[in-house]
Amino acid sequence: MVCTIRQYLSPYADGELDSPKAKEIKGHLEACVTCREELNFMLKIRSSLKLGAAAVRAPRRLKVKILSGTPKIKSPRITFLWNFAYTATLAVTVVLAVVLISYNYWPLGKGSFPDLVDKSVAYHTLYGPGGRPLTVESSDSKDAELWFNQKLGLAFLIPNAAFAGYELEGADSFEHKGRKFAYLKYQKEGKIIGYIVFKDEGFSIDWAETVAVGEIELQIDKRKETNLAVWKKGGLVYLILTNEDRSELLEYAERCIQLF
Repeated sequence: MVCTIRQYLSPYADGELDSPKAKEIKGHLEACVTCREELNFMLKIRSSLKLGAAAVRAPRRLKVKILSGTPKIKSPRITFLWNFAYTATLAVTVVLAVVLISYNYWPLGKGSFPDLVDKSVAYHTLYGPGGRPLTVESSDSKDAELWFNQKLGLAFLIPNAAFAGYELEGADSFEHKGRKFAYLKYQKEGKIIGYIVFKDEGFSIDWAETVAVGEIELQIDKRKETNLAVWKKGGLVYLILTNEDRSELLEYAERCIQLF
């Protein structure tokens, strides 16, 4: 869901809002990670444009000729030199802006989907038996939901997994190439399932095995000893990981999807 406050970010940055509205936006930015990051990116682009414009300097002879009353017949050449320098600097600035935008909004610029999956598998491995402790150690899904909303700005359904005999142990998060991931750990008699959620930015997923679960296309794959299941819903990517057998993974994933 797109935040309705986004439409006020540009006038807020320009100081065009009245005091009550500006105060409201400021309070919202303190709580909303997404809007805060978008405002920072906007300010970064504006700063780059200002630096580019500030780097343009008129030729010294232009000032001399203007002060000495040089006949206007010679001004076209001077104007051409000025326009050329300004246009060249502006072109460089525009290219810089395009590069920054591409890095922040083009998924392949920040890691392809296979790269993100490999990172997720490596991260999940850290939470094996006796591994890294979770930041949020709670079996209450509401605690995890609140924490993810506050820390990552993500709101999504967290299954309690009781239907499969698994118990939620807690939650954590990690980052990779500027992208934020929510991580949940479930356990049953030594068996561990990792549940990872992150924003969908147009990823193309083309795994070998596909299973239709209602309107959802569930895809199955494997990385070394880890079985994987992934699907998309509501602008998010859901990834389940486990070292248990494929049938147990598939049953668990299908049950999770049915909760939607």
